[in-house]
Amino acid sequence: MTSFVPEAALSLGVVAERKYFLPYRDAMVRAVNDEGFEARALTDIDYENHGDLDAFLVIGPHKYRGRLKHHDRHIFAAVQTEQFPTPEAGAYTFGKERYAIFQEFAPEYDVIFEWHRNTARFLAKRYGHIVWLPYGSFGEMLYPECESGAEREPEYDFVFIGALGGVDGRRDKLIDALATRWSIHPESQGVWGAKKGRALANSRIALNIHFDHGATFESPRLFEYLSNGRFTLSETAADPHPFVEGRDYAAFFANQLVDKAAWWLDHPEERARVAAQGRETAHRHPIEKSARAVIRRLLVEKARRKMS
Repeated sequence: MTSFVPEAALSLGVVAERKYFLPYRDAMVRAVNDEGFEARALTDIDYENHGDLDAFLVIGPHKYRGRLKHHDRHIFAAVQTEQFPTPEAGAYTFGKERYAIFQEFAPEYDVIFEWHRNTARFLAKRYGHIVWLPYGSFGEMLYPECESGAEREPEYDFVFIGALGGVDGRRDKLIDALATRWSIHPESQGVWGAKKGRALANSRIALNIHFDHGATFESPRLFEYLSNGRFTLSETAADPHPFVEGRDYAAFFANQLVDKAAWWLDHPEERARVAAQGRETAHRHPIEKSARAVIRRLLVEKARRKMS
């Protein structure tokens, strides 16, 4: 446990309603509690039953627009989950609607945490309360099926976990290009828990393909893949910190995918080496570190309010 100011107290409601973010919410609650502070897992900003809380940490604030009130009583923090291309990669073209929604809710929050360091820099140029926060690795995302010793020879060459389609159907097109030569795990969307663990363990290569034409780093997916020791072939991303392309995972541009796929399938020892390094890097950034950063920021805000 990290020592904060002895007399400091903080009670926090961590809010998420989307199934995709519930493991992250629960891990954050556990990590905050382990630091000696009170945290509760919520599905809504519940003022009636949890109005005694000092702060709410809202995961996916675009889903909670218009629900913030009692700003004099509560600190409102958010974890921004929407993907924004940088201006150079077309933020105002591919991310226009998402960015407009962000501009609508951003002023309501005291602090907004962002998983993608490059996006945090971009947003912080206009909003002074943006803070980069690594997604982190946590036990709730680890699957027994992927543990060393539990694995068997995979049945499939590739798996992609996530929504298919994408801008201009780009995800479907890239996966279809692979399917002409290799086997693709048949399930992508709506795969949770042990089912996801089996899909990852039963595939030689885990794919990460951008939804749009920007190079936004899909931090949750990469942390999940790499924390579970999956060799990952990902589209190149702008600032994938804390991971490094070529060290922790393999990268490709869309026009290179088939050639890269063929090379990596033919080099299992190299895949194993990169996967092991990716796992090590992921586990060097546990969610406990991120939770401590959240606590520090909220304690500063609480102290500031007390002095004003």
